Amino acid sequence: MIQLVIVLLGVTFLTFFVTTLTPSDAAEMYYYSNGIVPSEEQLAQTRHEFGLDRPFIVRYADWFGGVLRGDFGESLMDSESIMTKYLRKLPNTLKLTGTTLAVVVSLSLPLGAAAAVFSDRLPDNVLRLITFLGVAMPGFWTALLVMYFFGVVLRVLPVIGTGDLKSMAMPVISLAIPMTCSYTRQVRTAVLEELSGDYVTGLRSRGVSEASVIFRHVMPNAMVPIVNMLGLSLGGMLGGSTIVESIYNWKGIGSMVVGSITNRDYPTIQCYVLWMSIIYVTANLLVDILHYLMDPQLRIKELSR
Repeated sequence: MIQLVIVLLGVTFLTFFVTTLTPSDAAEMYYYSNGIVPSEEQLAQTRHEFGLDRPFIVRYADWFGGVLRGDFGESLMDSESIMTKYLRKLPNTLKLTGTTLAVVVSLSLPLGAAAAVFSDRLPDNVLRLITFLGVAMPGFWTALLVMYFFGVVLRVLPVIGTGDLKSMAMPVISLAIPMTCSYTRQVRTAVLEELSGDYVTGLRSRGVSEASVIFRHVMPNAMVPIVNMLGLSLGGMLGGSTIVESIYNWKGIGSMVVGSITNRDYPTIQCYVLWMSIIYVTANLLVDILHYLMDPQLRIKELSR
């Protein structure tokens, strides 16, 4: 827990420092985004209003003090409370994340187990080829292909939008394809490793059915490394899938932060970095706890000390 606090402090400080190194600041972007060429006097006044003319360490201390009080500041672009903006966008990101992970888990577990059971045979070779292609394609290319196929060729799904299930289908598919392919390969590897264990040989020699060996013994043991991956994937997706959200105009946290970066909205960017840091360190902590609960060997080692 102490390490997590140190990580959060270090990430926020470094990000705050890096934002000061950009060639243009929020005051300039405020005018340029509205098609206005400001004078030096206007820039100086706006920088003073935004607090950009104060020393870096003073601005960081004020911001961090506000965070400790639950005040993340206001957006430099529209003067709206940053926490209000996040709470408005968060439900869309949660819906997208939860639905995608449900699809990924429900597909990758049976596919990975099937590939391991039929190792080096036709079903396994076909699955390995498909998953290799799915992992190799960049995220934006996958999203564009899904948009073209379902939105332009078949015309069964809306191209952009946020709200109903039909508008969520294409973002979920775009996110689920590479993740499902990656998880299927990981499940296959984990199941193959368990199938080579001595306990599997013992179970088979005692006449235990193959289905019972796979589903009652092998799969629970193979889930330990998969849970680790799920925790990290959950952390990344809760921060908003910026590429997919931007392509489909999904009103989530990812698309919001892209606009904030474009406009040099530093308070919103800083809040996003803090949000991502908290998610990742919390996800890592939960994964460590689940790993401990799921792996008896860790508990045995702990008791033997």
